[in-house]
Amino acid sequence: MKSYTFFLIGILSLSGCAQVSRYLLDESQLYRQLHLDTWIAEGGDPVVINNTIERIKQLNSKTRNNVDMATKDYKPGNWQYEWDQAAQDAVIKKEYFAATSYYTIAAYPFLKDDDLSNRSYDFAMINYKAAVKGDGNYIEELQVNTPKGTAYAYLHLPEKNPATRLPVVVVSNGSDHTLTSLYSVYRDYLKPRGWAMISLDLPGIGSNIHIGITTDETNIIHQYLVKKLQQETRIDNTKIALMGSSFSGNAITKTAFTNPDDIAAVVNICGAVNAPFLKLKFALTEVPKMTGDAFLQRFDMTRDDIIKTSDKLALSTHYLGKVKTRVPILSINHDDDDISPPSDMKLVASSSINGQYIIIDKGTSEEDEGHCPSDEKALPIAMQWLESTVL
Repeated sequence: MKSYTFFLIGILSLSGCAQVSRYLLDESQLYRQLHLDTWIAEGGDPVVINNTIERIKQLNSKTRNNVDMATKDYKPGNWQYEWDQAAQDAVIKKEYFAATSYYTIAAYPFLKDDDLSNRSYDFAMINYKAAVKGDGNYIEELQVNTPKGTAYAYLHLPEKNPATRLPVVVVSNGSDHTLTSLYSVYRDYLKPRGWAMISLDLPGIGSNIHIGITTDETNIIHQYLVKKLQQETRIDNTKIALMGSSFSGNAITKTAFTNPDDIAAVVNICGAVNAPFLKLKFALTEVPKMTGDAFLQRFDMTRDDIIKTSDKLALSTHYLGKVKTRVPILSINHDDDDISPPSDMKLVASSSINGQYIIIDKGTSEEDEGHCPSDEKALPIAMQWLESTVL
């Protein structure tokens, strides 16, 4: 049972991150899962985060379950209200990364029918742009026209007009994490090596929450984005790589087959690409309500229709093991993962003419829990491979 219980939790996890939810409250008290390591990595203050959650708990002390959902109106005790207040305090102090983190938490888990959540994420993006610029970079919103509407992606450069065209990595997150947590990928790994970064939210979440998809359209934004990048003069359009993990690993791996002429390489870190989706109906009965709600809301379909067509999420239906792509693909994971099992990672690698699968030691520390390897373990390997493959 354990492997299925953690199936969707893993699919919804942070790109390239092994951290699991850390509960300050008993699990039964919460609707939301708490990703404390992620929130701190985004720039949040651990003291502020702990105090805000404790305040929500105290102001809803008469409620035993789902205390974070107990106060519906926008007032003290309401999840969005409390995190918005923390964010506003950070803005006053010009702590823009912290404000980004708190506004993002306010929006979490990014449900489509929650207007307050959507407003908070708008503020998160305003502060994210200010934070990136304040850290000495240039960031620009790219509009991507798709059949589902205009999607948004964000180009990160060291300056507006670099002296030379830069290679670029398009980076995306899992299904309940947004692009606001990806800045460290650019700061620590891409910028020092002379790469640009484009980050984007998956369809149905964050800045692309308005993009409704079916189960066979997981990579629709990636498809049209890499086409658009062929006309971008500040990047080298022969050196466009895609990188993502967990559910975004599905989208980027699929793009290696749908758009082989537009990309130079793919790095799939613990991507949920095949096996789990063959058991989706059972998995949805085994996960927390928030996890199921968040996953299902990424699609513009009913629950029943998602389950009926979940085989379209399994890339072996049309691609893996059936055709080979000429796009080089690197799959990275440890060997103890039911969401992206070694068999799936090997299948991805073998479905590329120049594919490779690297096994990372899972380790025994707290940061090595969960279904994905930590950034600290995966990203140096990814960058070394990208530089030898693309440059």
